[in-house]
Amino acid sequence: MPFEIKKFSDVCKITGGFAFKSKDYKKSGIPIIRISNIKDNGIVIDEKTVYCSDKEYQNCKEYEIENGAVLIALSGATTGKFGKYKLKQKGLLNQRVAKLLSVDKNSSLDFYYYYLHLLKDKILKDAYGMAQPNISIKELNDFDVPVPPLPTQQKIVDKIESLFSKIDSGNTSLQKAKALLEQYRQSVLKSAFEGKLTAQWREEYKGELEPASELLERIREERKKKLGKKYKELPPVDTSELPELPEGWCWCRLGELIETIQAGKSFRCEERPPKKKEVGVVKVSSVTWGEFDEEESKTCTDSAKINNDYFINGGDFLFSRANTIELVGACVITKKVNLSLMLSDKILRIIYSKKINFWYALYYLRSWLGRKEIESLATGNQNSMRNIGQDRIRSIRIPIPSTSEQNEIVGLVEKFLLKKSLVENEIERRTKSIISLKQSVLKSAFEGKLIEN
Repeated sequence: MPFEIKKFSDVCKITGGFAFKSKDYKKSGIPIIRISNIKDNGIVIDEKTVYCSDKEYQNCKEYEIENGAVLIALSGATTGKFGKYKLKQKGLLNQRVAKLLSVDKNSSLDFYYYYLHLLKDKILKDAYGMAQPNISIKELNDFDVPVPPLPTQQKIVDKIESLFSKIDSGNTSLQKAKALLEQYRQSVLKSAFEGKLTAQWREEYKGELEPASELLERIREERKKKLGKKYKELPPVDTSELPELPEGWCWCRLGELIETIQAGKSFRCEERPPKKKEVGVVKVSSVTWGEFDEEESKTCTDSAKINNDYFINGGDFLFSRANTIELVGACVITKKVNLSLMLSDKILRIIYSKKINFWYALYYLRSWLGRKEIESLATGNQNSMRNIGQDRIRSIRIPIPSTSEQNEIVGLVEKFLLKKSLVENEIERRTKSIISLKQSVLKSAFEGKLIEN
């Protein structure tokens, strides 16, 4: 079923926004819809939204957004992102955001809204700009689009929405499964650090395990000998509100297990990962998502700033001392490090006593108990960057068993997490196939293959 082909400008009116000045932004009034407000195929008013006063609105009424209009991001990392304006309140269109409306009653805006989904890759391919991709309204207007009769457009929209509804239902089930996996992970970690995961193992080796109190005393004596007069006793742990531990375990401060904490420096760098023979500095995002991401780094352009003591190596325990409340205290153990990277002032390297399995410490700090400790000790405003200093890191309370049991716990946790990872990979594969399936639906729709004549 071949469709007539026209230019986008023949079927939709595409207009740009007003160049509002940041000095005129208000905290209330009429929302100014910027690129950051376009999210998940919709328009979201959140805490970062800025506003225009009623008085200023009188001078820019022509930029008011009609309910049902489709908005497109024209620049930046989200170029080509779009969403429908379905808010009850009126809004104003900011510059670098385009608005699409139907030219006449013979054009269904929903039809062309879905066609934009199919155009997404082309929009990104045609985007221009050195540092940031951009697309112009003129280029959008010049895109070829199919123009079937209005009844056909409506049938196609109905069919797309029917199929997308079924696909989205499957995706919802996948995301629920993903959430259950996270609950499973936390359940395993909770069981591990309450001693329940190794209860049977502990019974088998009863009488052969060194009490944690003796292990800690040996670590303390080593630290006293090494630090001399610099050695400081940490305050005892108040266990009144902490979970009861198995026999042979004890609570202590993380600082009792740490030999040293190293911090780097932060200074002006080029905002890109370093190339071969260049040196970089890691960002906080390098340790955010559970694995060390060396690409989340910037390049040092001043050789005088390079310090060999700050270089990151494979097997380092890295800790983010600053981030949002959910991410402050994120930690990783690096594997192979290919780039020449230095610590920053916000990414610390923690060196533990050799009598402690630092993977045990890592999994604890990622558990619900560990996160609770970190978040309670972090300082800063609720809506801004949180920080946890070195003294507070050392004061984190942690349950400790014998070294042998630490090793057993790490082995069991990794066994459980491997199973979780395999299921997550399958969920990710199916999620990607859902995206491909939607694209196939759209391709068939706009080739006239989705509905009967």
